[in-house]
Amino acid sequence: MNPTRVFAAALTAALLGACANEGLLPTPGGPLTQQDVSETITSVSEQLETALLRASEDEGVVALTGFPDTGMMSNPFFGYGVTVAHAKHPERARGPLQALATFDLPRGEYSFGERDGSETWVMEKDADDLILNWTYDSDPETPSFDAADATLTFDWDALSPTTEVDSYGESVEVPTGLNLNLLAGGVKATDLDVTTSYYTGSGCEAGILEPTSFAVDGGGSFLALENVGYSVNESATGDSFLTQGKVTLVDDGISLDWNLAVNGELERSEDCYSSSLSLGDGSVAVELAGLAGDTRSVALRFAFDDLDGGNSPVLSNGALVVNGDEDQAVTFAGSLDDENFNGVPGDTLRVNFPDGSTRTLESLITEWSVGELMRQLRNR
Repeated sequence: MNPTRVFAAALTAALLGACANEGLLPTPGGPLTQQDVSETITSVSEQLETALLRASEDEGVVALTGFPDTGMMSNPFFGYGVTVAHAKHPERARGPLQALATFDLPRGEYSFGERDGSETWVMEKDADDLILNWTYDSDPETPSFDAADATLTFDWDALSPTTEVDSYGESVEVPTGLNLNLLAGGVKATDLDVTTSYYTGSGCEAGILEPTSFAVDGGGSFLALENVGYSVNESATGDSFLTQGKVTLVDDGISLDWNLAVNGELERSEDCYSSSLSLGDGSVAVELAGLAGDTRSVALRFAFDDLDGGNSPVLSNGALVVNGDEDQAVTFAGSLDDENFNGVPGDTLRVNFPDGSTRTLESLITEWSVGELMRQLRNR
């Protein structure tokens, strides 16, 4: 595995460990000791474990876990097939998610139930939206089946009208601004707004089935999402690619905020569809906030050079900032090379501490016992 893929996690682990030795986790009571840092990391780990446990018990998650598995989803936006019976018109038994045959978005209200001796999706009535009803076990940990009702609604034109784009010679209906909401046990568990735009460049002004931007906002009882998505910007002077977003655990207030920007070149064939992609330089910024139940945060940022240059990326302007204290930032710069071929990157990447001391990334990773993990990841 390319070491770039695991760099951010390894660098954060190594620098946090080094911060313990260098006293770089400031608090009103003074620099934290290594024991303080260890307890802080343990506390964060326990918070995340608790949050994941809550997620598994959240009504919306339980309802989606109980979603009928019929090998479904054959629309361009969903995936594979589903066999569905139509309650009033059996001859129209193409199902809620098999609109691919007509290239329209699936619509109608369906319930999962028994028909002709088998369980399947049964159309109850026509509708402008796609509405799926099913029954799930609200307490799967017990032997009995505690029935609860769930409804998942795709309101295709809630935010903006649907449109038609080309899909290799066929006209396909697609959403540009849809709302996705889930009712579980009578409670709104999820309410998401999804906006999408499609490539409409020269020669294909009507659009093609290739999204150039995608964003999700909203949330539910467990997660809140803010502008989670990506965008592709093409121009005569160069192309750029961006993914960003913020995800917050509602109950705990822990949030992950990220921004990844990459310059590059996207080439398109005569039919307007992308044919090749090369990636150049860019930047990364990630922040984990709301830790330990207060405003404590850890932020990591750096720039990188040409990713398709054939050599290991070179990082610059790197910094790990704890609790927003820029004066106590750990800085780093250098190549992610592995000159001694031991599976641990960063032989020449220098990590600089406020007291003037410096280490290589490789030595920090090795010291803090993640070298073996890196080697295992790379050899997979």
